[in-house]
Amino acid sequence: MIADTRILIVEDNESDADLLCRELKKSGLKFIAEVVQTRMGFEQALVNFKPDIILSDYSLPAFDAVTAFRIKQATHPDIPFIIVSGVIGEENAVELVKDGVTDYTSKSKLFSLPIKIDRALNDAKVKQ
Repeated sequence: MIADTRILIVEDNESDADLLCRELKKSGLKFIAEVVQTRMGFEQALVNFKPDIILSDYSLPAFDAVTAFRIKQATHPDIPFIIVSGVIGEENAVELVKDGVTDYTSKSKLFSLPIKIDRALNDAKVKQ
């Protein structure tokens, strides 16, 4: 796994973002995270933070994972994108993966996230 992986987290709930970071630290992942809540923050972070991977909540008050994914695809198609959500249905998640989203996980199953991140980063490295 890449040391100091740069993770961009799209999340409007500070407690959920903290929980996500704690779970990743518990797994032993070495990372730097930036949390954004808006489209503008997301677009700026893509350029300035230069993430290795993006973790996005499915639905935010003024922004959503589908929009974030489309922006990412247009500007940085090689960055893996994982949806982490408690509200996305299985059907929606499968459709998004068919459309190119790297993976998804439920907020109630964060224990699976480090494995999905590792796989996504390794796949991205192979594609390069």
